Amino acid sequence: MTILTTLKKANSNLLRTKFRTFLTILSITIGAITLSLILVISGGFQTWINNQTEGGREVGSFKVVPKGTEGAVQADFSAVKEYQEGLEGGVFGRNLTEKDIENLKQIKGISRVEKSLHTKVTYLYAQTQDSKKIFSYIDTIYPKNEFPLYAGQVPNSEDTQNILMSYEVAQKLGYDEPKDILNKEITLNFRKDAGGNYTKKVTVLGVLRNSIFYNSTNILPEKMIQEIYNETVIETEKDKNLGYTSLTVVYDQNLSEGEVKEMKRNIEKLDLGIMTNDTAKKSLESVLSTMQFGLGMFAMIGLVTGFFGVINTLFTASLERTKEIGLMRALGISKKGVFGLFAVEATLIGFWSSVVGVGITAFLSFIINQVAKSSKLFGFESGDVFGVSFGNVLIVIFSISLITFIAGIIPAVRASNIEPTEALKYE
Repeated sequence: MTILTTLKKANSNLLRTKFRTFLTILSITIGAITLSLILVISGGFQTWINNQTEGGREVGSFKVVPKGTEGAVQADFSAVKEYQEGLEGGVFGRNLTEKDIENLKQIKGISRVEKSLHTKVTYLYAQTQDSKKIFSYIDTIYPKNEFPLYAGQVPNSEDTQNILMSYEVAQKLGYDEPKDILNKEITLNFRKDAGGNYTKKVTVLGVLRNSIFYNSTNILPEKMIQEIYNETVIETEKDKNLGYTSLTVVYDQNLSEGEVKEMKRNIEKLDLGIMTNDTAKKSLESVLSTMQFGLGMFAMIGLVTGFFGVINTLFTASLERTKEIGLMRALGISKKGVFGLFAVEATLIGFWSSVVGVGITAFLSFIINQVAKSSKLFGFESGDVFGVSFGNVLIVIFSISLITFIAGIIPAVRASNIEPTEALKYE
């Protein structure tokens, strides 16, 4: 038989037992849908992770934190809210000490070590002339830092008048389109250790992209933070001993890539961690891997069920069609021809199951992506929650078809070994 004839005959045979074929295809379709979901969700979340972590390179500097916290990702997707008394940024967790600072200064290549003054400053809220008081966090711009921008530009670290604003803070201040806040004046409010509040009028020079790392944080230049610190903080020797949640290491710009790596290795030897977007990215990707494993177990259950379903369906078919197989053999069709017919039937079961599974997944993906796009779901504003691609479709179809082909080998071998003379006597 030619390939085309075999395909037509195989499809015709499957349609002869519509209900049994339907049940077999249904069981494999469940596995196909789960496998498709693994690929499209993984693709969507990998794109999300890449979008969340790109553009935030700390050129010429990076943060040093207590060992074990370098991969931490903000647990709460947003800390931005209307200010109430008692909300404030502060020092928490195990802190770095003056001894850590001295040890870091001894490492070759490090130009200076800066204390995280923004954690000593008690930031209260941001406000425009007629807006609500909006609480968030603050962080620092050091020389050469780069940030993922939605609009505008990054202030210089020596600037004392301009800031980078969080996308969400801009929205909470009343700007539905965050870039509309560019060049607008806002007031930052801080609590003074000596009593009362300190206000700082600033201009929004840039708006950060909506990112898990920056959505709750306004970024202030280093010199501005120092100015606010001098105006608000009374630091005693006891306070100094409390330490710092992080330190910023500023290193020599002339260092080679190898020298920077060596410097980082020396820092890690001090039982310190280095916090960069790469470490946070690895942390998020480990979460993605766990999710893939969980979905993979569901897919495996569905595919194992389908695997035995194919064996049962085709084994039963070979018994029911024993006389027919004998007649085919008597008319000159070889063992290979019979084997090929059953193998193609098995493969077609997988092919149609995967096509249906991919179709259902693509439909669900379209609906979910549209909902994400219209509702501006955090980080998925472009509507890429589920990353459907032609490559993913081919992977699912090929994988499922291969699995069902393997499942069909046993009944195909049984059918091809039927002797014509015995088969024609079969009742």
